[in-house]
Amino acid sequence: MSNAAAQAAKFYDQVTSGETVFGLAEDGGFLLFRIRDTEVVPFWSSKSRVTAIRKRNPKYGKWTLTEEPLTDFIERTLTWLEKDNISIGLNWSGERLVGYDVSVPELRKSLEYRMKRRNLANKPLLPTPTSDTPSAGAAVAPPPRNGDH
Repeated sequence: MSNAAAQAAKFYDQVTSGETVFGLAEDGGFLLFRIRDTEVVPFWSSKSRVTAIRKRNPKYGKWTLTEEPLTDFIERTLTWLEKDNISIGLNWSGERLVGYDVSVPELRKSLEYRMKRRNLANKPLLPTPTSDTPSAGAAVAPPPRNGDH
């Protein structure tokens, strides 16, 4: 696996487990690169990755570290970037900030798939019996999901 592929895989793992996405912004806009005929905004899966980029590349020291919950990132930021046909860089690293970039629909699909897998993996196959377990035939409401109240 190439370094870029490993960084992208780590992005998906860390973002879906930590449920936070990090970026660099200045004057209300994200750090933006023009690569060939495509505009790309890089995002990272941890604060320490962004801090390392800023230390290694002093020109990014003036940029503000942003931190956004994954659900907001998917619902708001990706929607906004998709309207402008901007791609997303995944955990770019090194002196020249290199790595994979993906389209917004591709990123959204991959994140939603991994989130679904993670949620399924964290749910027990059978409920653990307790004194509060209803008897057979009783109606039980499913537990609320994040954001449902």
